Amino acid sequence: MRCIAAHPGFDRCDFADLPVTDPLSSVGQRAIERLKKAEQRMIPEWFNYASVSGLSREMQEKLGRVRPRTLAHASRIPGVTPAAVSLVNVYIEIQAKRREQVAAV
Repeated sequence: MRCIAAHPGFDRCDFADLPVTDPLSSVGQRAIERLKKAEQRMIPEWFNYASVSGLSREMQEKLGRVRPRTLAHASRIPGVTPAAVSLVNVYIEIQAKRREQVAAV
C-alpha cells in the first residue's frame, strides 16, 4: 500500500490510530427513534390539508383524496415528498394544540 501525505508531517499510513466512530451514536439513535415515532403518528380525521402553508396544491389534493391514516402511509403515496410529510407532521401538532386551547376555553 502506498501512502500520499495529505498534510505536511503526515508521512505514515497507520490507520489503526484513527478514532472509530459509531455510525449509530446516541444522537443518531435518537433521530431514528423520533423518525419511527413520527411515522406511527396517526393523522386525525379532522385534519385539513388545505390549511398546511407550503404544501403544494398537488400534495393537498393527493393527501385529501387518499386520506392516509398515518404519516408512514402518507410517505408511501406515489408523488408525496418527504418534505410534504414533514409539513403535515408539524401542522398536526399545531392544529392539535389549537383544538386543545379552544376546548379548554
